[in-house]
Amino acid sequence: YELMSKSISRNTFLEATARGLEGKDYAQESQKVLNSRYYRFMKETQRIVLEAAIERYSNGAKNLYIYEGRYQGERLSVTHIKSIVSKHIERTGNKPVVIVDYLQILAPVDPRSTDKQNTDTAVFELKELSRDNGIPVIAISSFNRESYLEPVSMTSFKESGAVEYSSDILFGLQYSGMDYIEGEGKEARNKRIRTLNKENWSKKEKKEPIQVELKCLKNRNGNLFTVMFNLTNAFNLFKEIDFVPERDLTSGMSKEEFINRTRRI
Repeated sequence: YELMSKSISRNTFLEATARGLEGKDYAQESQKVLNSRYYRFMKETQRIVLEAAIERYSNGAKNLYIYEGRYQGERLSVTHIKSIVSKHIERTGNKPVVIVDYLQILAPVDPRSTDKQNTDTAVFELKELSRDNGIPVIAISSFNRESYLEPVSMTSFKESGAVEYSSDILFGLQYSGMDYIEGEGKEARNKRIRTLNKENWSKKEKKEPIQVELKCLKNRNGNLFTVMFNLTNAFNLFKEIDFVPERDLTSGMSKEEFINRTRRI
């Protein structure tokens, strides 16, 4: 229900803006979507937007299957995922996209092994699942706590060995402004990052978008690239940023530099 409500919340924002309305005034946060009491106090336009968002979500939801936590009474494992995929292909004739949220929460293959060994095994098994069935597998990974205040890199990923080496494509998500600045001292950087985090937190509370970067850290078959987004956290909405010279993010960049930074494969 939480995942469903987040998608519906995002769609309320999209529906509101598509109707020429102010998104943050007419969209609904996920906890309000879950709680029917809020529905009784909504304005008529807000109800129309919410009902349209639910309909929009339902069009794609028929193709979405969510397995939460346990499968047949056991903690979900890679073995279970392989079985689910096999049954799905057999029954529907369609090959699914598999999304694992998240890698480190899967049941360990061997409880006596270390976290790193179990994560390595899970990654190798998911890679095998992708290769044998010809399907994309997207696995979300946790970060090392030491990496929270550093620019995202391959070493940011918890138990990063297998994640780093086995992935065809590796992405990291970070606030814009986290990268190092040439000549900046440690104390100055720490102060700047604290200010950045404080400003972003303030924007989240006001339901305003913050700027984030999706960085391609590894691409086995293509170039590395960065895609910039506005994230409206309250409504779980990522919107890709087009080139606008006035934005702080692109200050000092030419249009060509911006395009090069966000180039596609």
